[in-house]
Amino acid sequence: MGTLLLGLAWLMCPRPARMPDGIQVHRADAPALYALLDEVADNLGASRAHVVVVDPAANASVTVVGVRRRTVLTIGLGLWDPLTPQQRVALLGHEFGHLVNGDSRHGPFIGSACKALAQWYYLLRPSRDTRGMGPVEYVSRLFLFPPAYAALLLLYVLDHLTLRTSQQAEYLADDFAARTGSSAAAMELMDRLLLADAFQFWLERQSVSARTTHQGTRGPGEPDEAVWERLAAYVASIPSHEVERRRRVSVLTAHAQNSTHPPTHLRRAALASREHRDAAIVLDVARAKEIDAGLAPARRELGRKVLRG
Repeated sequence: MGTLLLGLAWLMCPRPARMPDGIQVHRADAPALYALLDEVADNLGASRAHVVVVDPAANASVTVVGVRRRTVLTIGLGLWDPLTPQQRVALLGHEFGHLVNGDSRHGPFIGSACKALAQWYYLLRPSRDTRGMGPVEYVSRLFLFPPAYAALLLLYVLDHLTLRTSQQAEYLADDFAARTGSSAAAMELMDRLLLADAFQFWLERQSVSARTTHQGTRGPGEPDEAVWERLAAYVASIPSHEVERRRRVSVLTAHAQNSTHPPTHLRRAALASREHRDAAIVLDVARAKEIDAGLAPARRELGRKVLRG
């Protein structure tokens, strides 16, 4: 019994978040990128990024990992590459804003409680497959149902109680995006988020095409990393009336990045209703090219991953 309880204690003890999957880009590999990240973090009073992880997704996030509480910024090239330099600054302002906006759901206490309740439910929930079960198994299922669904109920209650603060944290992070990259860039970023699923679908289509045909959609002799340039060209070709259509559809469908985010059209409307902000940090084209040069090895490897699996 003591061994069992110690095993449960090991499973349920709070654990720091793990390093996200992707290619790690360190400070020595991309000094221009880290210089921009430090500038954004210092401007907002947030902790500086220790590691940057790059993946092919049309998304971005920031998290704190490990016992030493190291800040890790994840950049998805599927979202990063189609953005203009100033929109990228707004994106970084939004992500670093999460470190200072008081989002309790991702903190060490509430976040650990949510993970613990989810783990309890996973351990206690009865199996749905009843084939081959004897009388003892059926009786044990009856005893497992109450604690398993009590943990699930508590998880739902905790999720409901923290949902409002989590959504408020998104609005505050959007305000940090406007403060850092300008109000105009932050609203343009919202429009890009409305198209994020189209970016992801385009990448998946390139992957399928490359695997089912000899050359795929690439030109002869085209390097793997050119897929990101073609993605940016595809996004630039999307007409303005399609962006406007997406805005109207988002009002009807309450489009959101995920279940914890407010609807995107409300986030954009909130930015438009606030006092206009000029950019605290301006990223010119020359500096943006230096940043892209630091990400070139990761772009090459991820382009190979998209096209070749």
